[in-house]
Amino acid sequence: MSERYKKLYHLEHRLYASQAPVLIESGALLLEQHSNAMLCQLCFLNIQDRPIKSLRAQVQMLDAHGEPLGKVVDHRYLDLDLKREEECGRDSAIVLPSDRAASFTVRITQVSFADGEVWADEDAVWTELPRQLLLDQAYEDANERERFLRRFGRDSLYLPLRTEELWFCTCGAVNHNLDKRCHRCRRRRSALLGREAAAPAPELLEETSFLDRKPKLAPLPRRKRGLLLGTCALVLLALLAVLLLPRLKALKPAGREPLPAGAQASGPETPKENAPSDGSPAEDPRAADYAKALALQAEAEADPYGEDFYALCLSAAEAFEALGDYEDSASRALQCREKLVLRNETLLKEDYAAARALLENERYSEARAAFLALGDYEDSAEQAREAAFRKGEALFFFLDGHSVKGVTARLSMEPGQESLVALPRAQLLSLGTSGVEELRACFGEDPVIFIGSEDASRPEQTLEEATAGLLRDLGDYRSSAEMAALLPEMVDRSDEFFTLCALGDLDGARAWLKDYKRPFADRELWLQRLDRYESFCGDWTLLVGDPNVVPSLSELPDKCYEIRCVVILTPEEARLRFLLNEGDEAGPELSADLDELRFSLNVKNLCYLAQINASGSLSVALLRDGANWRAVEYKRP
Repeated sequence: MSERYKKLYHLEHRLYASQAPVLIESGALLLEQHSNAMLCQLCFLNIQDRPIKSLRAQVQMLDAHGEPLGKVVDHRYLDLDLKREEECGRDSAIVLPSDRAASFTVRITQVSFADGEVWADEDAVWTELPRQLLLDQAYEDANERERFLRRFGRDSLYLPLRTEELWFCTCGAVNHNLDKRCHRCRRRRSALLGREAAAPAPELLEETSFLDRKPKLAPLPRRKRGLLLGTCALVLLALLAVLLLPRLKALKPAGREPLPAGAQASGPETPKENAPSDGSPAEDPRAADYAKALALQAEAEADPYGEDFYALCLSAAEAFEALGDYEDSASRALQCREKLVLRNETLLKEDYAAARALLENERYSEARAAFLALGDYEDSAEQAREAAFRKGEALFFFLDGHSVKGVTARLSMEPGQESLVALPRAQLLSLGTSGVEELRACFGEDPVIFIGSEDASRPEQTLEEATAGLLRDLGDYRSSAEMAALLPEMVDRSDEFFTLCALGDLDGARAWLKDYKRPFADRELWLQRLDRYESFCGDWTLLVGDPNVVPSLSELPDKCYEIRCVVILTPEEARLRFLLNEGDEAGPELSADLDELRFSLNVKNLCYLAQINASGSLSVALLRDGANWRAVEYKRP
């Protein structure tokens, strides 16, 4: 916070109203200390798919006792293009009419969408949302945190959270309870919000590796009365069968069977331990656990496509396995495990198809994350690299056809994280609207922000370097390594040519231009200029005339019988430099418009002229008041 602003109050939690299309992310009461103006700064987050065009917010100031202060302040945020997960309000502030405000309440009363529809609710109640914890805050035990990361991915940041209408993914994205998957990272809601999702048993992870990708789920409330009655009926039948079967087996015909020959009658048998006093057989204590396992299995099979099927079936399998060889527990446990494997395979196929759809829709970052979450399923690892390759390939071909001198970039392949491209004004004008749109298209549906090169957040890496880095990270996937190696050669290095021209090294500039393979504006014209001005360069000896003419340029008393000349070229002009002594690097200069072959210099009433004569000699003339005064000619040694 700058010393110019003093924060007096801020909202502790995010605010949400039922069915609202936005969250109130944050809010602060600020005092601008130079003018003592009271400001309210708010931030809103779009949590649905339709772009938002405008917002209407109402702020009620409160005094130190929490009582309303003055009238409600109505403020509109206009000319927005707020897409899902984008924020607004951080760069603007509402000026409040009273400097006695100690806090405030805020609500959104109207939201207008780009498609013309409007959400409005003057009576909406904006309530605080619980705070979503970072994993480091939620798990003090490093082993528990590690198990969470193993199950849900190393890019997990937060502990999943669910409210009445919303759920918050481990990636931090806000989703509605109707969303079965996170709209950003495509993780399943049912997996993240399961009752044992946070801390899976280590032995379970080791014994059944397919469970690593599908956590247990918390049973949800019953959805249909008919389904509930059917499930209960199955459970009651199972319980009756378990309780009555032992008794039916124990029933015998009245009367005592005759004793075998030679057997002696004995007194009454000693009651066995735990045997009922009425003589019926003792009930196995595992019967109740068996009945519970049957109930879990029946509830799971009653809705095999429900979100709680996975958790119920897994619990039933574990319950049957704990019963050992009791009744048919072993076979039932195997049945449950087989159904889990089949369900897991079905879910993996669905996830793979969803990831493929993201890739084909050019949502490269989301597709890559979705494939990585699938681990080694089919060719998911290869498809994750394909998602990054498509973005890198598109940028490669753009760079091959455009000069992007001075453009810097930070490229992202993380879902929800924007790539950043800084365009100098000259380059922006050079590319034009069509060129910028072509560059934007390289990112597909991934978010990208274009800024000016003077922006403080401008990345340092050039667009070519950033693209080469993206491709190098893919190793030898397809042609990524080859393209990464070619990118440095595709960089616009025209500055090197003009540096050589400015140093007077026309031979070096010519060789550079002939070897340069990228497009170069006016290549043939520059080659002609180099050849034309090369005739001035080199050593010259006196042929005829006054040897004091050239030294007089630098007011030297000595006569020059030998001189050396260099031509300096820039995109605007040509300059002829005379080097009068051996070892000189600088000397007097005459200039000419580019492509002119007559150099001149005006000093008071004197004018120096230099040119190549038809005979090939270098002629330098000194004119006074426009009349030829003195002249000298030099020839090649």
